Amino acid sequence: MNWSGITLLIASAAAHGQECPDGWLSVRGQVVQLMPASAAASKIDSADRESPVRVDGLLCSGDTLLVKPPLEYAEIRIGQRVERVMAGKRLTIPRGVGGASNKALDYVRVAMGAMSVFTPARPRPVGTFARGTGGQVPAGSPRPILYLDNAQPQHWTGDLPLIIAWNDGIAPYACESYESASARLTKADVGDHRWCEIGAPTPGRSARLLVVTDANQRDVDWRMVDAKWTEVPRPDWIAAGAGRPSSADELTAWGIWLWQRAGTGWRLQALAMLGAASRSEWFAGDFLDRALNEVPPVRPQ
Repeated sequence: MNWSGITLLIASAAAHGQECPDGWLSVRGQVVQLMPASAAASKIDSADRESPVRVDGLLCSGDTLLVKPPLEYAEIRIGQRVERVMAGKRLTIPRGVGGASNKALDYVRVAMGAMSVFTPARPRPVGTFARGTGGQVPAGSPRPILYLDNAQPQHWTGDLPLIIAWNDGIAPYACESYESASARLTKADVGDHRWCEIGAPTPGRSARLLVVTDANQRDVDWRMVDAKWTEVPRPDWIAAGAGRPSSADELTAWGIWLWQRAGTGWRLQALAMLGAASRSEWFAGDFLDRALNEVPPVRPQ
């Protein structure tokens, strides 16, 4: 496969934030827009305390958001959706199921401990120009970035959709998965988006290669290796023989640990775990969006 024209997009930079009283995994939403932006909404927490909340403010499990004039509306990101709350209305943030162990909660708290201000993750990447060009110069010959490149095969349990992303190249792009050089499993045309999701293969099939191709037929690929859940590196709070956690909180904490501690070969599995958890876990989705934009909150080691 030809590296020229597309750069893999998984890297790091520190993000910042302030957790909820019960920890990061009890964050359930974030204020993403207020109209007018100069006004503030109000939130009532689980202890019945009312306080102002502005754009970027986090909403915890059980909080109630109040939208009062002069605010016209507030937009809140909860999980994978954005809800608009109009003036005179309120929104109670649902309580999560929970399920993460104290050790998992402590790990996430320590990993995020240096953060002080939390800004929203950018939307997942779209664009056809090289970074730093101001959109004026078409992407040229790129280079792979540090934390994910083709030198390391990617381990995958195969039961979670994969999420891959890249930089540079010229849109439109296509994402493909192959069982062998002559056996394509899936193909998705993704236009100018610089990320795509690849679903789990049907039983008895295995994706051995993921390929992204740009409009000029330049491509980049990820080699894949099958893995069992019992082979996935794990922290000490996950039992040695344990499979996929049923709790989104536990899956989030493990995915963050895997991203940070397990090495390059487990990067896509970590993102797949966070992607699965993000359907109900706000923090998993925020972490994932940052990773796809090269600014995950936790730097891989």
